[in-house]
Amino acid sequence: MAILTVSAELTAPPERLWRLLQRFDRYHEWLAVHDSFPEPPETPPRAGDAFVQCVTVLGMTGELHWTFEEVLPARLAVLETRLTARARLRASFRLEPEGGGTLMTCRYEVSGGRAGGVLVRVAGAEARSQTRAALAALDLLAADGRPRGLEAAG
Repeated sequence: MAILTVSAELTAPPERLWRLLQRFDRYHEWLAVHDSFPEPPETPPRAGDAFVQCVTVLGMTGELHWTFEEVLPARLAVLETRLTARARLRASFRLEPEGGGTLMTCRYEVSGGRAGGVLVRVAGAEARSQTRAALAALDLLAADGRPRGLEAAG
């Protein structure tokens, strides 16, 4: 299993970030790899809910078929998708109150054969950079409602 973890201190409180994370129509404003949702996820999300996300990663477009494994409102969302025949991606997003803001931790676990380790080695630096840029853009969007920060992800 290969693991990539990125944390950032955000100025917005967890509840405000959680509300924004459920605004699936606004993902294009802060998440550079996001292209679209053919059908947005249910709101509020619950464990067992599934949805499809169209993404572009390392110049390649594709669909990720996500399932929510665990949802604790304003605290934690854990999702899983299949990457290849044997590889799986488990993504967790943890929001912890810190002062008046939030410590947000994104953890990506790739498992299944050698594909997981290779994928993280090849795309790890890009994923780390994209996640940092996305968290910065999400924080700015939560602060004032205006989309900014995607240019930092390029």
